[in-house]
Amino acid sequence: MSLLMKALEKAAKDRGAARETPPAATPAAAEPVAAAEKPQPMELTLEPLHTDAPSPAQPAKPPPSASREQARAATVIQATARPAAPAASRGPRLRPVIALGLGAGLVAVAFAVYVYLQINHPGLFIRQPPPAAPLAQAPQPAPVPAPISTGAVVAPATPAETAAAAVPREPETRRPAPPAQAAAQAPEAPRNRIQISAGSAAPQVDNRLVQAYAALQSGKLDAARQNYGDVARSDPRNIDALLGLASVAMQEGKTDEAGRLYFSVLELEPRNAYAQTGLIAMLGRADPLAAEAKLKQLISLAPSASVYFTLGNLYGDQSRWAEAQQAYFQAHQLEPANPDYAYNLAVGLEHVGQPRLAVDFYRRAVEQAGNKGRAGFNLAQAQDRIRQLAAQPQ
Repeated sequence: MSLLMKALEKAAKDRGAARETPPAATPAAAEPVAAAEKPQPMELTLEPLHTDAPSPAQPAKPPPSASREQARAATVIQATARPAAPAASRGPRLRPVIALGLGAGLVAVAFAVYVYLQINHPGLFIRQPPPAAPLAQAPQPAPVPAPISTGAVVAPATPAETAAAAVPREPETRRPAPPAQAAAQAPEAPRNRIQISAGSAAPQVDNRLVQAYAALQSGKLDAARQNYGDVARSDPRNIDALLGLASVAMQEGKTDEAGRLYFSVLELEPRNAYAQTGLIAMLGRADPLAAEAKLKQLISLAPSASVYFTLGNLYGDQSRWAEAQQAYFQAHQLEPANPDYAYNLAVGLEHVGQPRLAVDFYRRAVEQAGNKGRAGFNLAQAQDRIRQLAAQPQ
């Protein structure tokens, strides 16, 4: 590069020097001087002026050394400019590759969008059929009645049944054995041993429990509370009285009092199914999973209609009607004469789409409630439901 700069500078100096040198005198310009030296006469004359067009100036030829320097500089410039040619030639070659890459990327994006729409919105690529003519709307059926809650029907066992279970079974009558065999089979009892024989007298049932249970079944909560309270004050450890008071409190909405009474029963009898079922029914909405597990555990230990009934109500609160209907059916199987179990079974059958079977169990519940003189459900509402279902086309 230094050589090139020197050559350019020298060429510029040579051109400047050539411009400063004056041009040589022409022969035509020397003639007037010679004529001026001759003497002329003393008269004024006008002579035409001869104006000759100036000859074009000839360009000065650069000296040989300057031309050599210029040729050398041009050679250097051409040598430095040659490597730029391949870069210009590579441009057109790269354009097809870039275009092909962009096209492949667009195709990939379009395919990804198509796959996404096929998976998440398949209806976009399906031709929708023309809308059908509107059909006449069928009348909406009446809403299904709500099942009876557990607190309204969980009651202690009938006092008469409890007392009968406590009576010892009368021993079977046996024929007297022959004396020889009797002497051989049983040794002689010592004379000083006191023998106690079972009598035939059965334990007496407190009449107040019978009256309290009848009042509870008839919905007379004040009378039931009075009679159960009298028994509990005279015998604080009476299970039937405590369960009766807890059932009355549940029906009155006094859950705190009912829970305290149920815990009192469990302190006296930890495996009492009625107390456990009542507590689970109270806590079911707070923790349905734990309540369901506890109820199933009770069923595995000692299946009872009240436990199945509570489990069905727990399923009903969660709209699990298929499971609720199965639980109500088990409760009805264990106590077929209970109108409340038949009524809730009818409600469950309606929810699973079996109205014809539901009508049968509604009728059974109404009939059993008439026989017992009490029901935990609205008889008029049940009879209206029977008429509505019977009027529906099969």
